[in-house]
Amino acid sequence: MVKRALPYQKCYDSAEWSTAFEYMSENLELKSLSLGIIGGKPGPNGWDTVPRFTTTDFAYMQHTEGMEWIGDVLSIKGLERLDVDSVVEHCPPPMSNAMATFVRFSCSIDGSFAEFMKEQMIR
Repeated sequence: MVKRALPYQKCYDSAEWSTAFEYMSENLELKSLSLGIIGGKPGPNGWDTVPRFTTTDFAYMQHTEGMEWIGDVLSIKGLERLDVDSVVEHCPPPMSNAMATFVRFSCSIDGSFAEFMKEQMIR
């Protein structure tokens, strides 16, 4: 599964994502899941001074606007294997709080976000 970049997701993306994970959690007994998340990096040194989110941050973030999709993924439990990988694309320098959060999230995908998801989903 690949998650669209947060600033570019549409209303229907959330509904489709939620429905897909609801179906998988209720009807399939998945052993593994590969999750690609599109992130943004502004320029060649775009993350050098960006603080990463911690695993604790993600426990709270899943309940914030635009991040509800995390809870959808977490509905799947008991995996033997979970691969979380960032799919990094160029993005403009952050000019808003939302874009700054997206860039901060992006640089956290392969580290603390992947760790948080594995803690929650792997048996």
